[in-house]
Amino acid sequence: MKKLLFITLLLILTNCSSDNSEKDDTTSSKNSVELNGTKYRFDSVKITRDEDYSSVTFLVDIQDKSLTNRLVFSLYHPKNKSFPADYYYEIINTYTYNTYGPVLQAMYLMKYNSDKTYNIVAKETDFIGKSSRVLVTKNSDSNYTFDINFITTLGNITGSYSGEVTKVDFK
Repeated sequence: MKKLLFITLLLILTNCSSDNSEKDDTTSSKNSVELNGTKYRFDSVKITRDEDYSSVTFLVDIQDKSLTNRLVFSLYHPKNKSFPADYYYEIINTYTYNTYGPVLQAMYLMKYNSDKTYNIVAKETDFIGKSSRVLVTKNSDSNYTFDINFITTLGNITGSYSGEVTKVDFK
């Protein structure tokens, strides 16, 4: 009976450990975007909030620690008197390119070289029509998910980032 209990316990522990590795694999592959078969991986996000009398802009800077890949885009909110002031401190929304309301604006996907120079892989002028979008989901106060789908002349830039963010110039 003890042998049966030991074997059962061993099977449970083995299954649990394999589940953890799969979860880690999924998370690491999720924090990236892909363009024409090339994956650009990321591990940090900084969001800088900028406000003036008529609008609020969130500059989203997604990069990896070794600074080899970087995706930067801005999310723009025109102010509306019917919304409370606190509304403009959140970035939960769907942002589409070249529309009214919350808008996806400038975008750069950069690849850094070993000599500290970089190549701009894609930029805002590469957007096609109004189909590009970013869906932002707030998981907790400092944890967000960004689902990215940029339609460009170079191909589709698709992917996501989910994790902790650093906020600059928020309340």
